[in-house]
Amino acid sequence: MLRYFFWPLVFLLLSLLLGSFRLGVAPSFPATYVKSGVNSSFRRAGFPGSDPNGHPDTTAVILNWSRFPNVIKIVSLLCGPSLENTIHTVFVWNNSPNQIFEADFAPCIGSRLKVYNSPTNLYFQARFVACARASTAFCFVQDDDYIVLPEVILAMRARMSPSSKTGIHLLPPHELLSSQLRRLDVGSSVHTSFAWLGHGAMLPRSLAVDFLSLLRLLQFTEDEMKMADNYFTILRNEYPEVWFDQGIELQGGKPFTVGTEGNERNRKHINRATELLSSVIACEETPCLPGAGDIPYIQYSTPDLPRTPVSRTPCRGLSCVLETSIRLLPGTVDAPALGIFTREDNGVLSEENTHNHLFYPLSHAVDGRADTAFRSLTGGKKGDAISLDMLRNLDSSWAEIHMVILTDNATVAILHKSQFEMFSPFTKSWVSIVHDISCVDIAGGSYAPPAMTECSILMASPEIGDQKHVDDINERSFRVVLSEDMVDSEKWCIYEIWMRGIPK
Repeated sequence: MLRYFFWPLVFLLLSLLLGSFRLGVAPSFPATYVKSGVNSSFRRAGFPGSDPNGHPDTTAVILNWSRFPNVIKIVSLLCGPSLENTIHTVFVWNNSPNQIFEADFAPCIGSRLKVYNSPTNLYFQARFVACARASTAFCFVQDDDYIVLPEVILAMRARMSPSSKTGIHLLPPHELLSSQLRRLDVGSSVHTSFAWLGHGAMLPRSLAVDFLSLLRLLQFTEDEMKMADNYFTILRNEYPEVWFDQGIELQGGKPFTVGTEGNERNRKHINRATELLSSVIACEETPCLPGAGDIPYIQYSTPDLPRTPVSRTPCRGLSCVLETSIRLLPGTVDAPALGIFTREDNGVLSEENTHNHLFYPLSHAVDGRADTAFRSLTGGKKGDAISLDMLRNLDSSWAEIHMVILTDNATVAILHKSQFEMFSPFTKSWVSIVHDISCVDIAGGSYAPPAMTECSILMASPEIGDQKHVDDINERSFRVVLSEDMVDSEKWCIYEIWMRGIPK
């Protein structure tokens, strides 16, 4: 009987604590880092606690095995008010022999919560089965050792369209690096890579349904079924969309997938996935799969890939997405690889390349911290672009909108050689901004390093560009594009980038 009182109490306390954490976000995300001389009316522009989706159409799937307190924390966030218009159902799939109940998750009870006690441990296959059973168009899945912030989930859902046929995977820098190094291209027919789902992934429910159909068609063994995560992105035969994450790691023991044994198991199944993909692609023209008609899930016609790779990360604090075309890895990683692990095994990256990717990732530019930074590997190149998608149009509640970049002196030189633009919903094109950028040194502050520069530029007001035809601001995407090559020492360094405005 104790459990019926204990876990609901824990849930309630965690909800209050996490609620306090959310309420405490705003003071740590100032509109300016300049101590004086900046309009005190400025506020960070965005939609705090606002759901751009408008109606719940996503099922969140959480697997429970041995870290039930973590599951309690995660469910408390997913059931919170900031996600009530996105998360329709929180589906807790219990792989543990120790049964759990909806009452354990009070106050998240009723129609928004579903608990299923599996008679057997299906391991990672369970997340796809749960998603396939959902009644919603989309699924959000994650493991029980990570917190994914509500604003990040909102950003992921906002970037999914009703016609989306692929998912979005959040990855920490080291896992995202592995995903990029594991890109495999074989002739013109195989273009794939590997990405985990456990750090947070948003996907169409139809993708889970088709994936399970493929596994049955390929007559997967029970062991292969359980390790479904290792096969999911590879068998799709396309590069997965991966974002640098803003996740918060939870404690609770060593994950099943790490360590010597876990690495060997992962390697075995990832190699098996590439073998299966190659064999299925090779036999497309012949009925080499018993009873096969149209083979589900696998992409046979790979869409045209962008000439310039784009890296993305969700913002912390306010829902937005930061994108850049700045190269994060050297050209050596583009060389064809004989196997999915070849680049990692051969050490194609220098220590400097690896260090820069791991310690100065893109996510540091929108994590709300002035003591972390995104840094480019080389000097700025013509065409380098950095953009902020605010996910919804900044509307009549703002009198004007500015882009702000907290940076160093080298990047100030880059910004003065750049063009600032906003995407016009009227012309469906990027519109140049004619205003000049203004930069103010921040010396002797409490941030590291001790000297920074805050640069800002007026991007939108009712009098700018197409806005002269209307009374309100109506843009959601803003960017800076470098107009010429810089010297090697002039590298991008962004401590923070954000939009701010003056409320009406």
